Amino acid sequence: MDQLSKMIAWEQGELSDGDTIALFQELIDSKLAWKLQGCYSRMAKQLIERGYCHDQSNYACAEKLQ
Repeated sequence: MDQLSKMIAWEQGELSDGDTIALFQELIDSKLAWKLQGCYSRMAKQLIERGYCHDQSNYACAEKLQ
């Protein structure tokens, strides 16, 4: 399944928890999570804060300081 198909599946509530985490890790790694509509960046931040995903660039952390 390509990334767009995964995103559509997530929006429709069709991804498992593990697939959701994997999708958002891909989006975070590509920095796409921060460029998409707000629900994606909010979910990415939640997953990072809860320790399910990590952000090597610390983009989410830097954004919180602003």
